[in-house]
Amino acid sequence: MYKKILFACWLILFLFLLGGSVLAISKKCSLQVGKAYKYKGNSAVYFITTKCTKQAFSGPSAFFTYFKAWKEVKSTTKSKISKIPNDANFLIKKIDNRIPSYQTKLQIPTAPSVTLQVFLNSDFLKKDPIAQKIILDGITYNLESISPYSKYIGVANFAYKIYNALIMLGYNPVNDNYQLSHLSLLHRFQKNNGFAESGYINKEMLIKIDNLLQVREVLYKTYSTLFTLYNHTVKLDDENISKDYIAALFSFPITVLPDYLQLKTEKQYVDCIKEQCVGSIKDQFGNSIQDEVDLNFNYVFYPDFFSVEDPIIALPKSASVNIFTVLHEYGHYIDGLLNDFVYSKTNTKDSLHPSKNIVDTKGFYEIAWDVDFSPNNLQHSCAKRKEDNLANFITLYAYDAGSISNALGCPSGQYRIHEEFADSFAAYVATGKAFRKAASQNEIMKQKYTWLKEHVFNGIEYDTDLSLFGSKSCENILYINCASNDVWDGQLKKL
Repeated sequence: MYKKILFACWLILFLFLLGGSVLAISKKCSLQVGKAYKYKGNSAVYFITTKCTKQAFSGPSAFFTYFKAWKEVKSTTKSKISKIPNDANFLIKKIDNRIPSYQTKLQIPTAPSVTLQVFLNSDFLKKDPIAQKIILDGITYNLESISPYSKYIGVANFAYKIYNALIMLGYNPVNDNYQLSHLSLLHRFQKNNGFAESGYINKEMLIKIDNLLQVREVLYKTYSTLFTLYNHTVKLDDENISKDYIAALFSFPITVLPDYLQLKTEKQYVDCIKEQCVGSIKDQFGNSIQDEVDLNFNYVFYPDFFSVEDPIIALPKSASVNIFTVLHEYGHYIDGLLNDFVYSKTNTKDSLHPSKNIVDTKGFYEIAWDVDFSPNNLQHSCAKRKEDNLANFITLYAYDAGSISNALGCPSGQYRIHEEFADSFAAYVATGKAFRKAASQNEIMKQKYTWLKEHVFNGIEYDTDLSLFGSKSCENILYINCASNDVWDGQLKKL
């Protein structure tokens, strides 16, 4: 009898639960199944499942796996969406990674015959979640409360992204204050493009940055094809300056030089970087390669004008300053006086190192320096100036080489003369207008410009005036352009 009563109780309970389930299933969902919804004031987009549960799209890529256009998202209220229970698999992640890298339209995986015009088109911004949120929700983003520097203490942020976007557009940063550097760039951008100066970025500003970046990306991609170490360049995360931008800064300045000075092979670039040029070659574990680099080995090229690891030099400097630095170091590489610190007019050349120590610089140094070219006196490359006059030198660094002269043990009153050729070589290419102005005002500068034109550049002259704002070359100088508001146009034009 007891067992029959217990069985009856279980049967009643089962039928009750079954009836509740049937009612729940048959009950009409308050939001339409299979549709996407969002409510005002919230950027999340939800998908209503056949079970009348809700899922959230992780981002635009996941959304476009299901739908063709943002206009398919329906509006609802917070109250209604809250009443829909969360699905056990709440987050919808990106299913398909078939977004083309260099197209302004996206193919929708579920409907390949339909295309969608994206809101951001530059490779640098179009996949950034915060940038997408600014565009889609029309929010105004506050950049005053965050610093790009915090990226290197474990906080990835949009300030660092905007800083790098404006660097790639040619703006000059204030390098002595990492906390405010992105704001100084933003203010210059706003002023140049008719926006009110503020610490905020809105949809209109972001679209303008995006449009300008599109043009630059095409330019940098063209330049980057000439960089033979492109496939070995260190991989950076999405917030950093682009790989094409890095490759362009290393290759483009070299391509505007006379043909006999250009680096054209992978071997030539590797040797130049290992010996003198900007950057470093490491193995796949980040260790410096001391011996000769095997080109069949999986080596990695690291740019040195900013660090992917060191927060002290984390933020990239301006394109103008980096171009000048690339040219300066290459000037050392081609300087015949830097052949083991002993001058030789007949330096040994070979097909693998066509430009190393190729320039006989004796005549250049004799213009302003009292140089004894015997080997014993050039062990430390130190010499006295013929005339102690800053106006005879293109930069302060060319004049006294700063602390380098002291570090190398130059006797009192003597200076490391190699820095003058390197700075003058770079200035001839990057600041041609300023150098010619100096030549028109000073006889010694005229001799130097003429010597470089005839003995190094084969008569080529440059219609350039890059600002070196933020660099050592802008310390107590007479000639160089140091305007903070100049924007590099992406060119190194010849006359």
